[in-house]
Amino acid sequence: MSGGILYHEIRWNLDGSAIEAFVVQAFFDAIAPAQLETLDDVLAQRQRERRRLETYHQHQVSQARFSATLARRRYEQVDPAYRLAAAELERAWDDKLRALRQAEEAAERFAHEPGELTLTPEMRHQLLHLSRHLPALWTSDQLRHDQRKALLRSVIARVIVQRTAADRIAVKIVWVSGHFSQGIVIPPIMHQHHITGYTTMVERTQQLWREGYTDTQIAETLSQEGFRSARRARVLPRTVLKIRNQHHWVSRYHQHRLADKIDGMWTIHGLSRHLGVEREWFYQRLRSGSLREPDVIRKPPYGNYLIRDDAALLARLRADVQRRRRMPRDASPCSILPDLGAVSGHPVEEKAGVANRAMTSRTNRLSQGSKSDA
Repeated sequence: MSGGILYHEIRWNLDGSAIEAFVVQAFFDAIAPAQLETLDDVLAQRQRERRRLETYHQHQVSQARFSATLARRRYEQVDPAYRLAAAELERAWDDKLRALRQAEEAAERFAHEPGELTLTPEMRHQLLHLSRHLPALWTSDQLRHDQRKALLRSVIARVIVQRTAADRIAVKIVWVSGHFSQGIVIPPIMHQHHITGYTTMVERTQQLWREGYTDTQIAETLSQEGFRSARRARVLPRTVLKIRNQHHWVSRYHQHRLADKIDGMWTIHGLSRHLGVEREWFYQRLRSGSLREPDVIRKPPYGNYLIRDDAALLARLRADVQRRRRMPRDASPCSILPDLGAVSGHPVEEKAGVANRAMTSRTNRLSQGSKSDA
């Protein structure tokens, strides 16, 4: 990690980038102006606590010294003829001297402990300036790696991390003040089924699928409810698609496409099988306009084509199919269109006459051109 903080890893294979982002954000929060007021209170409280402990150790030394002095006097005042009493008083004096040495050693250790940090006005001003500009400066190239490391080490003693689940890492930041912050980091992982709450996510996906939601709608709903993909903070539509495929949950769009009829109307899939033609034959007629509303509608939300189950319409389409099957093998299927006269109201003979006149005119122009060349 770029921060260079001492990490204590309870388990291996931890995601460093996710932990680093958490620690850096905690660092930014710690130097925020609102936190400086809290830091003042914490430092003042710890200074009061240190003064109390200092007084306590001084009192312990004084009490132990007084007890040792009193025990010495008692021993010196005893008549040597009373050997048993003298031996008992001597042991009591030794105990008091031992207690005095222990109290003095404890007081000396406490005196050598580093004192509490103080937040001077100059340091406060620097932290306020730093808190406003450091987040943008941190992501730029103006700060070197060792400078980032020094900034983090100035306030953080160590970071303790532990993987509690496949997609959960518990992070404990120990500050130099002795206080600590805790949080949970959710790193990217390899497999979706290792996500916490995956079973609930699958059940919710099935529920939304049965209600007719699209993959995109399911993904948005799951994201709003706190679910996520393995490598993203949100659920992706392709994650929903994978879950459906694993459980063989066909989408409503493909259910409509593969059905023969929906709401009493033919699908292209069903009518193509019924008439014995490929589905592209219908799409050609939809593009040419020979098959249009009200004979054809598009059913929401997927826009599937549905064709009216009408005897006259089916007879016309069946006749078109027969004409297609009688046309020469080397002719293009697109060159033979259905009876456009019945659709548009113009006789076919009129269109054929126009085509013949155009061909005759072109032939005459070619003949005249040949004579002029001669």
